[in-house]
Amino acid sequence: MFFFFKSKWIFRFPNKKKILIYDGIVSNVFTDYLDEKDFHILFTRGESVNITILLLSFFTRKFEKISFNYYYTYIKYVKPQVIITYVDNDLFFYRFKNHFQDSTTIVVQNGHRGEDFFYSLRNYKKHNPEADYIFVFSENYKKLFSKSIKAKIIVAGSIKNNSVPINKTKRSKS
Repeated sequence: MFFFFKSKWIFRFPNKKKILIYDGIVSNVFTDYLDEKDFHILFTRGESVNITILLLSFFTRKFEKISFNYYYTYIKYVKPQVIITYVDNDLFFYRFKNHFQDSTTIVVQNGHRGEDFFYSLRNYKKHNPEADYIFVFSENYKKLFSKSIKAKIIVAGSIKNNSVPINKTKRSKS
């Protein structure tokens, strides 16, 4: 809760947008390819707090954690067609599909995951974890995610690595 006092406080409602990026960390992976008028970022690490949404979330009292109430209320207000994240290990994200059936939820894997993550995801069953699409690094991760969550899983490699141009010049052997 300490982050609250260090956060940027926003006192106006967020705009309704087609795309909501969940978690601002490395959001440029998406924002570099999107038109600014089409997306909004829901910051989840205390970078900013929307006070109006926070106040509304106190009246939601739908869930056990105030942070999830806040995210839920924020998303409900923005009404995005697509909710996307680059943080595949945030278990909260996998709950959104159950609450926002009209939104497409997309997860992009950002790092290697060990068995402990997949164990946690499988044991998160009381929240019915789900996503529409999960883009993963490899066939191995596809199998691991398939055993843990309901989603269409697509092998895409590393999105960040895929965005680096390949240098096709030949090196001379010296």
